[in-house]
Amino acid sequence: MQEWLQSHYVNAMRQVALRLRDLNNVAGYDTYNEPGSGFLGVSDLRSPETFMMVMGHYEAPGSPAPSYWDYMQAASGFTPEKQTLPANRLWAQGSEDLWRRLGVWDVVDGKPVLLKPDYFAAVGAKKHGVNFYVGALHRRIATAIHEISPNALIAQEASAFDGNQKELALGAPGAISEPHFYDAVPMLSKHYEVDTTYPIFSNKAITGSDAVVDSYVKQIGEAKTKGQGIGQVPTWFGEVGVPYDVNDKHAYRTGDFSALEEYARLYYGALDKTLSSYSIWCYSADNSNEKGDHWNNEDYSIYSPDQRKNSADINSGGRALEEVVRPYAVATAGTPVSMEFDSKSKVFRYTYKADKTISADTEIFVPQYQFPKGATVSVDGGKFKLDLAHSRVSVSASSDDVTIIITAQ
Repeated sequence: MQEWLQSHYVNAMRQVALRLRDLNNVAGYDTYNEPGSGFLGVSDLRSPETFMMVMGHYEAPGSPAPSYWDYMQAASGFTPEKQTLPANRLWAQGSEDLWRRLGVWDVVDGKPVLLKPDYFAAVGAKKHGVNFYVGALHRRIATAIHEISPNALIAQEASAFDGNQKELALGAPGAISEPHFYDAVPMLSKHYEVDTTYPIFSNKAITGSDAVVDSYVKQIGEAKTKGQGIGQVPTWFGEVGVPYDVNDKHAYRTGDFSALEEYARLYYGALDKTLSSYSIWCYSADNSNEKGDHWNNEDYSIYSPDQRKNSADINSGGRALEEVVRPYAVATAGTPVSMEFDSKSKVFRYTYKADKTISADTEIFVPQYQFPKGATVSVDGGKFKLDLAHSRVSVSASSDDVTIIITAQ
């Protein structure tokens, strides 16, 4: 089963790479999204399923979290005891559950009986963490893609249930650590308190804008440090974003997005402060206030037709764009030191240490959305060229330390 599934997946990735290999705007490939542990390494199938425990989601209020064994029974058409999981047979007619055929469980007197609760805990006598298996598949994917595009970057995300990222090491150039970063409590609860955040496993609030940013910075830093278990590789946050439907969709009902804008200000400010590279999740052209992103009960889209009031305005329909559309350093001829943007005063500040062996200019993205009437640029330690038509400031260094300040006119 493993070989059948993995070979088909890897070959599907090969087809993607074959079709995209001649596009110069394709930098690389993600292996796959948010690896889960499944049954791997579970010492006792009667224990609560890890992902459900982390998510805090149970089948009915007050009921215990389903165990791995509960899911296995339900998938074969049995209703587990003490659970509201629906019996929903997943196996083909006339075929038994693979795990039953392998003796993990059987039916005795008409009832399912677990025979090997530790079946998935080890291969033979050897126990491995989840990332051992995740890493093996990542290497297989990387090899297939590099046969087609040798210089392609390979972005890989670890399982959240195994801290040993050394198992993910590709042994090939172009590896990137690709964690995700969300404010977990609003993400899971759809409830947001202004200038407040909570550690994921605590009900003790962190309050005050500075404290919230510090908490975000710590989480981002931990994700970057953890990723270095792969090796000294770059970090790119493959997903970041804020849920717009928090507090019973208050912003949609009232048209007041101020709380979400404050949320985004702190959130994206922390990403700037940590000089993080990231992709925003997500842009859904068919988003709606009622249905969100039409997937997984999520509503993260930075655009919605329901917010589009002026068809002549390209930015109409955007959500919290005051924070989403930000100036940033596109390319730095040296080492970045600090970056910050104040969306209220419209001041962007960037500092870096110049590398005189690099002949190219440093490039800053200057969005017209934030600077509609133009921008004033000052550079300490270099010269600049402002090209508002292409939303760019180019800077050539004349000293080791360079500071760029851009303000709205």
